[in-house]
Amino acid sequence: MSLETELDLVALRQIADSLMETNRVLHSLAETVQDVREDVAAIKAQDLSSKYESLLARVNNLENHKSRGEGSQDFVNWMLQQFPWLVTLLAIAGSYWASNHHPAK
Repeated sequence: MSLETELDLVALRQIADSLMETNRVLHSLAETVQDVREDVAAIKAQDLSSKYESLLARVNNLENHKSRGEGSQDFVNWMLQQFPWLVTLLAIAGSYWASNHHPAK
């Protein structure tokens, strides 16, 4: 073998070694990027989960409030149907109490 051929082979080996090292570094970077993507996805999922829980709690509170309002309205309607005389007495007593505790100016 000539000196030139041997130098070419050494250069090719160095290029091959360099390419293998570059490939290893790129593979490591790809794994790191994948880890970061998984972390970001987990953070987004956690954020969405907390928003979902917050919205679900708010919906439940609104439904409970609506149910209480409907229950109160149903109770008043039932009282008006069953005991109209009692509702009338309560209205009279309330008017009497308001007139004695809040005198007109």
